[in-house]
Amino acid sequence: VPNNRSFLRKISGRYWGWWQVPVHVNHFNRSALEKMANRAGMKVDFVRYRGGDSLMLLLTVMNIFGFRGKGKAPGIFQKRIIQTVTRLFRYWYHAGNEELTVRLKKYAD
Repeated sequence: VPNNRSFLRKISGRYWGWWQVPVHVNHFNRSALEKMANRAGMKVDFVRYRGGDSLMLLLTVMNIFGFRGKGKAPGIFQKRIIQTVTRLFRYWYHAGNEELTVRLKKYAD
């Protein structure tokens, strides 16, 4: 799930690429998932963070720079910014914490 306490979400605020309603209606973090698991009689067994994929990064950049044209293709300046950000953040997927994966186990009776 998208991690709403990620580093990029904190610095980009309302422009974060994972604010994609109706695709992502609910946004979670580790604490919220642990509480939900406990209420369901489960516990967190494993946690993994990954950086966002290129779509999330692209949406964040488009949101920050206002590239949301109504059916218009991005201009040359916008394309250059997108290309630059894509090159700079190529390894964010391995270093960031945009995505949160948890594995749950049922409490032993």
